[in-house]
Amino acid sequence: MTVTFITVLKSKEHLDNFNSGYAIYLPEHVYALQKQIEKFYPRPHKFICFTDFENMKCETIKLKHNLPGWWSKMEMYQLKGNPDDVFFYMDLDTVLVGDITPYIDAPYDIAALGEVQATGLVAGRFGSGIVAWRGDKSNLYTKFIENIPGNMEKYFVGGDQHFCHDMHPNFSKIQDMAPGCINYKHNLPTSKVIPDDAKIIYFHGLPKPWQVKQEDHPWLDLNLYK
Repeated sequence: MTVTFITVLKSKEHLDNFNSGYAIYLPEHVYALQKQIEKFYPRPHKFICFTDFENMKCETIKLKHNLPGWWSKMEMYQLKGNPDDVFFYMDLDTVLVGDITPYIDAPYDIAALGEVQATGLVAGRFGSGIVAWRGDKSNLYTKFIENIPGNMEKYFVGGDQHFCHDMHPNFSKIQDMAPGCINYKHNLPTSKVIPDDAKIIYFHGLPKPWQVKQEDHPWLDLNLYK
């Protein structure tokens, strides 16, 4: 079994016309996530960033479709391996605070966060802030690129998450695979402590991890983002 961690970084100039209301991500946010993975996943693994940035200090794969915002995540599903190989994607605003091995070893075919904000739709749908799969899920990529404009229009509300949900409605939920996957906005914005079994803190919307005050969150190492 090989384990490959994935993230995606889209450059600012390609986001200028995409009014997501979210913060701009930078290479240092990629390196921060990479360092956290190295600390909290002690086994051999690879780390890959899909990006249009040049001269990154990590292994990269060039984004080729110039998709806006979160749609660039669809390119990661090109990766495929043997049936037991694990691919584990995390958004750049994910914070690791404990050993994430249980999420790698859990039994699943494809897993994602149970969506926490329903945007007027049904909560619990496929949330792509964290996605894991085994083997080959390139059908997500190939189906999407068959009609990129049509799919982006159809899933204008819900985006890549609801496209993936319709392709894999029986996905496993990351939160159910092991204890310690915690939603920041719903559980921790005013807390100086985290649960003893905490392993993954996932942010969504604002603020981002690097936008909070260190004194308010001593469990968060803001030096990672400098």
